[in-house]
Amino acid sequence: MSFSLRVYVREFDEHIDQAWAERMNSLGLRCVFPSGFSLLKTFEIREPIICTVSPPLSDAPWEPQATGINVDAEDPEDYDLADAEASREVNVRAVMRAAKQYFHFYSSAGRADIDLLMQCYGAAALADVGKGVIVDEDQQMAYGWGAYAIAHKNTQFVFKIPEPRRVEEKRTSFWRRMFG
Repeated sequence: MSFSLRVYVREFDEHIDQAWAERMNSLGLRCVFPSGFSLLKTFEIREPIICTVSPPLSDAPWEPQATGINVDAEDPEDYDLADAEASREVNVRAVMRAAKQYFHFYSSAGRADIDLLMQCYGAAALADVGKGVIVDEDQQMAYGWGAYAIAHKNTQFVFKIPEPRRVEEKRTSFWRRMFG
C-alpha cells in the first residue's frame, strides 16, 4: 500500500535544504547524499542515498543501507486548507494560510524500513526546520516539532520493542502494608 505525507511551508530556499540535511543527521539518520541533492530535485537524482540509522533514533547503529526519497513540490490542496481552518492550533492555521507550496513525501507498497524512516522523519524534519505543517493520511496536522509525533506514529513498528515482562507481585493487603 502506498503511503504519503505532505509538508506545507511558507517558503523554501537552499538554507532550509541544508538545515534539513543537518537535522536528519541529528535525528540519527546519518546520510551521505549524492552530489547536487536537493529536496526540490529528488526526481533528478539517480544515485542512492547511503544512510545509517543510529542513535538517538535507534539503540545501536544499523548497517549502512542504500535508500532514496520521493518528494514532489506541489501547489496547496484545497481540502488540506479547509481542514486547517478548522484546526484549534493557531500555528497550523497561520502556516496553511500563508503556504505557497507543499512537499509531497511518498512511497510505494513493499518499501524497506529505511525508506519509510527516510520518508517519515524526512517530512518531520522539513516541518521542523521549515517551520511548516505536516499532514498525514489521517488528516492529522502538526506544526514544527509536533511533526515528530506523526513520524513516530507511522514508524513505530520498525523498531521491534519487546513486550514488558509481567512481574509476579506478592500481594499484601492494604491493612497489612499500613500496620505491619
